[in-house]
Amino acid sequence: MTRNHEPFLLVEAILTEREPSAPLRKFQQTLRLPALQLIEAGDRYRLISNGDQQIMVAPAWLWLAGLP
Repeated sequence: MTRNHEPFLLVEAILTEREPSAPLRKFQQTLRLPALQLIEAGDRYRLISNGDQQIMVAPAWLWLAGLP
């Protein structure tokens, strides 16, 4: 996602993976941005360590419902 033509959040949407993908981890480490992985199933948010950062894994329905 971008704001004023600058990236501010990395988002990956995937059906079944419960662990963040290697490319998402690499992009987060390189760009030093917050990262989010949206999954199809689930009922809660999880934070996965990625070095000195974290990736949020969330059910798409739950995260998207919170958008304005």
